[in-house]
Amino acid sequence: YRVERDVKTVAATESMREESLRAQARLARLQSKLEQSTASLDRLRAELDAAPSRLRRLIDHFVVFFTEQETLVDPAAANAGLDELARLLKNSDEELRVVGYADEVGTAASNRAVSRRRAEKVVAMLVERGVARDKLAIVPRSTLVPIAETGVGAARSRRVAFERAYDGEFGIR
Repeated sequence: YRVERDVKTVAATESMREESLRAQARLARLQSKLEQSTASLDRLRAELDAAPSRLRRLIDHFVVFFTEQETLVDPAAANAGLDELARLLKNSDEELRVVGYADEVGTAASNRAVSRRRAEKVVAMLVERGVARDKLAIVPRSTLVPIAETGVGAARSRRVAFERAYDGEFGIR
């Protein structure tokens, strides 16, 4: 009887040791997953912390250029910039003026209309990317701020640029 009891004790001890090893392996896997999750969370926090300054930089420096009408000069660059702008705007309280410009070719009325259509096109592209329409205001400035007045440089005046709205500005539309 004693030998049988010792055999059962050894078997139970061995079973507990195997269970302990399995538990330790599970614990190690969970600790590894926790470390990976913590690292991912730290990266996300850093990205969120940097997002407002990236958004401000993009607003200040990103411009969508157009041909003489409403065709994008460089669709790949425009789409890449709009993708990034939309991604940052969706996670922000920022409101923007989408400002259309024209060159000095044509009448004041036609330039105002084309600058509005350009701004409308960019707004539509941002809305397609998930930006709330009420965060965007269309501002046609036509030829009020040309980059260059004539010649090859005038093409740079055919653009849409972005400006941050003032706090509360959109509440008084």
